Amino acid sequence: MHVQAEHRLEQLKRATDRIQREIEEVTEREHELRNVGSIKTTSHETVDFKVRRMPQALASGKLKRTTSTPQILETVSPTSRSPNLTPKMTNGVISTRTTSTPLRFATTPNQKGLMHRFLATRGKLYKSKSQNDDNLNSPITPVITLNPLSIKAFNRTLEIPLEPNDEPKKPLTRKGYVPVEQKIQKELHDMKERENELRLMRSQMLAKSQPNLLDIGNDNDSDIYDGSSSLRSGTSTNTLNEDEIEREHKGKHKRVIESTKNWSLKMTSLYYRCSSESNNKRTINRSMKQTQSLINDYNDVKVPTARRMDLFFASGMRPIWMLEEKWANLMFSFGDVKTALEVFIKLELWEDVIVCYNVLNLKHKITNVNTYVEAIPHLKLSVELNNIQEDVWFRLGYAALQIEDWKLAAMAYKRYCSLEQFAFEAWNNLAKAYIKLGDKTTAWKFLQDAIASCYDCWQIWDNLMIVSIDLGHFSEVIRCYHRILDLKNNHLDVQVLQILTNAIVNNISDANGNPASRLLQNSLELFGRITSNILNNPDIWRMYAELVVLKKTDVDEERAAQYLQKAYRFITSNPWSHSEAATLKMSFVGKVVLITGASSGIGAATAIHLSQFGASLSISGRNKDNLEKVAKQCECGQSKPFIVTGELTNENDVKNIIDSTIKHYGKLDVLINSAGILANGSIETTSLEEYDNIDKLYSTLITCRIFNINVRSIYQLTMLAVPHLIKTKGNIVNISSVNGLRSFPGCLAYCMSKAALDQFTRCVALDLASKQIRVNAINPGVIATKLHETSGMDKDQLKNFFERGKQTHALGRTGNVSEVAKTIAFLASDEASFITGATLPVDGGRHAMCPR
Repeated sequence: MHVQAEHRLEQLKRATDRIQREIEEVTEREHELRNVGSIKTTSHETVDFKVRRMPQALASGKLKRTTSTPQILETVSPTSRSPNLTPKMTNGVISTRTTSTPLRFATTPNQKGLMHRFLATRGKLYKSKSQNDDNLNSPITPVITLNPLSIKAFNRTLEIPLEPNDEPKKPLTRKGYVPVEQKIQKELHDMKERENELRLMRSQMLAKSQPNLLDIGNDNDSDIYDGSSSLRSGTSTNTLNEDEIEREHKGKHKRVIESTKNWSLKMTSLYYRCSSESNNKRTINRSMKQTQSLINDYNDVKVPTARRMDLFFASGMRPIWMLEEKWANLMFSFGDVKTALEVFIKLELWEDVIVCYNVLNLKHKITNVNTYVEAIPHLKLSVELNNIQEDVWFRLGYAALQIEDWKLAAMAYKRYCSLEQFAFEAWNNLAKAYIKLGDKTTAWKFLQDAIASCYDCWQIWDNLMIVSIDLGHFSEVIRCYHRILDLKNNHLDVQVLQILTNAIVNNISDANGNPASRLLQNSLELFGRITSNILNNPDIWRMYAELVVLKKTDVDEERAAQYLQKAYRFITSNPWSHSEAATLKMSFVGKVVLITGASSGIGAATAIHLSQFGASLSISGRNKDNLEKVAKQCECGQSKPFIVTGELTNENDVKNIIDSTIKHYGKLDVLINSAGILANGSIETTSLEEYDNIDKLYSTLITCRIFNINVRSIYQLTMLAVPHLIKTKGNIVNISSVNGLRSFPGCLAYCMSKAALDQFTRCVALDLASKQIRVNAINPGVIATKLHETSGMDKDQLKNFFERGKQTHALGRTGNVSEVAKTIAFLASDEASFITGATLPVDGGRHAMCPR
């Protein structure tokens, strides 16, 4: 059967070729006849048959009418054996027939006039002497002999319009005659039927050899598959508008979904319906639920593999990640950005992840991947293949900076700056690379180029000022400081000003060999501008007095005395400055302190307290607005605190807190773990779900775990901070609770977490003692913070709780955050250099009270 089918197909091909050739011959012949514009008579005279040109010929004088009427003579054709062909008018159209004698025209007057003009150009035309030149209606007896081909062409070209009274007649055709066009159409129709018959024969043969291939569970599934294919192709038989196409597609979706039992077809149709409904606000909710159901069906292992693979490739099944991406986009459109973010991270759709981070105001997480070591080989290969990629050179230089490959960073940034000379970031980073390589002179020149690229960036001016003071360009230092004040209006760098003052007082030569004393007047102008904005810094007034006294006049000496009095008044106004020894030991100047949970409560109070001792603070928390308020209260210190937000239950956020602090300050001296949550409940009232999941923190419903916040996050922070603390021989202070020392009813999970933290403190203190790192814990009692309020207590319960605290504490009152902050500062300072592994209660004696 298969051989017969192939033979039949070959016959059809030959028939098709034959019909195609006939069509081409007919078309070519018809084209030739239609394009005939002129013919030649027996005397080889060219005659134009377009009658509409005759009036123009007559008017131009090419054809002249004579007044004389010559005698009618007979013109004999050179081919006398051929019969005469005389035109004959039939219903307004000239035809020919063979005659032995000339015939007259029997036409209407208008037709006679047209024929007169035609014959005037066609052959020799004679009129009788009695005929008038203007009377064209009289009978004319033209006797002409024409070439048969000329007459044939003439019949196709010259058509005289009908008179109103003339009625057209149907053309005469032979009986049984079939036009060629109809034959061709009939043959094509028969060929198409034969092809369909052949296709059916093949399908039957294939069905016999593979009976399960086309068995898709329903007699109508083949038609359903055709409909599904048209849905995928997006085509329609008619030209429809968008609404009609959408309705047609919905109908096909419904037909496939309701009729087929094939798993692949049904899943694919449901996917297409979800896609179409996701664009309609009235059906988007169903689209989201349907997409989630499809994902569950994809992951359902109960469906046999054989059933899944039936028509799998033919149905156009979409991979599961496309379903998950669509579901995440739907969740994003509904406002559930966190859920969408989790899916995008799982699918590694980083562009969508960045969009989610921007919406959640977590822009710092956009650069959290930080796989610079893995990225550098790929970036190197890219610039080797094409060395004029500006962006790739910049990324290569930045990655090299992060891994501290200074030579590679310098090379990459130099190549970038050769391509793009107005990128101040690249010039600044190039200068940093050369500073790390020890070439500060070259770095100073590159910073000048950075200034030329961006004149209004105060950070670049600050970098140039630092390098200038290091190289001895004192005049450049003064210029940079003035420009920074123009941009910031308030800037204080005591270290730079002290070096500048010492250089002028001691008359040290600058980098060009000039004495620094020549800059005395410029430096006095600078200090005058600084003291107009900063009034309470004793160091500024002291240095100002040292410079003023160099002028050696009575007025200037009196001014210097006044400045020193101001410095003394401001330094004595600080309560910690009464004892110089205590001030020196409790000082945190030059030390970097990282405080978690600093947006409120004990952490915020500790940050404010340590800022008074000159600590360089890095404060972390979830609420950025609260952190900024705390930072504003800390501005009285040496510098403004560095803010880093993050969720401690997220490992990437915890890592970012440590990395950002090290990147900003370059080191870490003290880690204070102050973050924690409180959850009420006993063993009878707290289920595992409540124990694990839900707590209300900062008036926001979040998903967290008590042990993740109170224990696990501290474990990870300590693990990440230890390598940096080893370098500085720093210390750690954990904020525990009296609940870790004593047992209390109604807060089982909280007591367990704080007891675990106390034991963690003691164990880590022993582990790190050999590396000179101290680890201690503070165990506060009832302190007036928002911790109890966020645990679920209402105002009345909170009021009763604090009132009862007067009885449960030995001192008869509850504590405040400043009292705990001072104890934390003591353990973090050098005053407690011999204390480690301690859990110090700050609870008003509650841990020693008998339970009541």
